[in-house]
Amino acid sequence: MANLKLYLAEGFRGDHVVVKVDGRTVFDSDGVTTKDLYGLAEELKPVQVKGDKAKIEIELPDKGVNAAFSADLKRGNQVPISLEDGQITHFVGRNIGFA
Repeated sequence: MANLKLYLAEGFRGDHVVVKVDGRTVFDSDGVTTKDLYGLAEELKPVQVKGDKAKIEIELPDKGVNAAFSADLKRGNQVPISLEDGQITHFVGRNIGFA
């Protein structure tokens, strides 16, 4: 089992955000806003996943924005997710700045 750590980072402004990992809803909240000083909106609770890959789905239903991607946990277990120009971006790493 791996411990996946997800962060909602840059670009969120009062958004309704839904996050799923391997089909399970792990976060569903309104009013998600990035704190400019930290570049972080939310640090989600760690999610236990089986194996070394996880399918992550992000949806901002009020904006019609969604994305799905696979995270290779061999590269790291920390995944910051941002909203840039109406698109979801992410990367997978080991030691990110606000962790």
